[in-house]
Amino acid sequence: MFAAYRDLSINRQTLNSRLNWLLKNKWIGLNSKTGNYHLNSFKVIHHRTKLSTKTGIIWDGYNFKNFNAFVYAAIFLTIARKKWWIEKQKLKEEGRKPQKAGMNKGRTHKCLGFRSYSLPLEYLAKAIGISVPTVCRMKAEAQKAGFIEVKHQLKKIEIEPSQFANYRKFTDEPHKTLLFHNKLFEQLPDLITPFVVAKKRYNLKQIKLKI
Repeated sequence: MFAAYRDLSINRQTLNSRLNWLLKNKWIGLNSKTGNYHLNSFKVIHHRTKLSTKTGIIWDGYNFKNFNAFVYAAIFLTIARKKWWIEKQKLKEEGRKPQKAGMNKGRTHKCLGFRSYSLPLEYLAKAIGISVPTVCRMKAEAQKAGFIEVKHQLKKIEIEPSQFANYRKFTDEPHKTLLFHNKLFEQLPDLITPFVVAKKRYNLKQIKLKI
């Protein structure tokens, strides 16, 4: 185990700190007689930590050097699924038909079978409790490792070129407007497609959360 920390690009002190965190939060166990660590199963972790979800993300033997990128993709997928569920419930309360997550238009062959989500950087940053630049770094790393695909989205603003300056002056977010080929566009949140798989354990007791 102690030789594996080099694959994570961390030093021995950081490894020990993270092992202590995992022990404290009951994600791993330690045999006091042999000094060996062992990974707790999802069922054990769920029971000991009183998790509110029955869903986990599957690590399927990827290159361990890309583990951080995998975790980032898993975080994005978890937040995206929760965001979609909350929006779905709100639409139901309003009597409107929920829109299915994902879209086929403009998606690559690799995306087939995976859902795409519109995820604003500010939303991700708030949900995780970190800064927007940190989210950008996480997204770039997950994309580079192939765990997510990112597609930029633009919406054409139907106004005359002579009104571009006034529009940018009075809009709430002028930094999200782009001028391209003498046409003005609004930069929408990126469409993110996570290539990680979530699996639900139906034999676990779920704790209901108040949203």
